[in-house]
Amino acid sequence: MFIVLILILALSACGSITRKEALDIALEKAGVAEKDIRDLDIELDKDRGAKVWGIDFEHGNMEYSYDVDAVSGEVA
Repeated sequence: MFIVLILILALSACGSITRKEALDIALEKAGVAEKDIRDLDIELDKDRGAKVWGIDFEHGNMEYSYDVDAVSGEVA
């Protein structure tokens, strides 16, 4: 029973982008370092049926907003 539970948990985690991975993707896209941002907001949401990480932050006088697909890691 324990092995089955571990397998179910492992399979459900496969193919999912973590919060930290999504943030790293957004920061790379913006070309900024995490230490240099402010007002960070990250939420797991649905966009047209697909799970996405909504990531918003500020750097300098710019506001950034990204949707990162929670499965593929693609930025929308």
